[in-house]
Amino acid sequence: MFCSAELSLKKIEITDGNVSFVYNNSVMNDNHYKLIDQVHDGAIEFVETWLSSFPDKWIQMDIEPEKLLKVAIAYFSDPQYKEARIMDAIEFDNQMGSAENISFLPKSVQIVKDAIDNGDYSILEQSYSWKEGVQSMIKHVKNEPIDIPVSSGISKLIKTI
Repeated sequence: MFCSAELSLKKIEITDGNVSFVYNNSVMNDNHYKLIDQVHDGAIEFVETWLSSFPDKWIQMDIEPEKLLKVAIAYFSDPQYKEARIMDAIEFDNQMGSAENISFLPKSVQIVKDAIDNGDYSILEQSYSWKEGVQSMIKHVKNEPIDIPVSSGISKLIKTI
């Protein structure tokens, strides 16, 4: 939501008086950039629709940020399976963290099925940043709730807002 669809700027170089921008060449998949563009386009369309629906009233309205974030917080805290799959195979360009790219969710349901069959959920806990989304996939595959401890990921960020 808050990312740019552009590559991250790594540094600026000056060679013989010419300035050049050097971008991180880590290759994010096309779905990553497509999703970011869709989220940005959807946000702009929502604001434009909202403003056109209340042309004379919007300046007088005082909407608290918590109310505006309520849907996003609900989405990231307790996603339904189909909602979670929107982030399927999307990677987070983690330039400031310990790894360059981190996947939100497994790229396929088969990865989740294999973990369930092997009885080893540690790969799901350690490899993907959106634990609630992974839980949603497990619940869908097993058709029953499973509690995976939420120790990191987006939820931690959302809960601090």
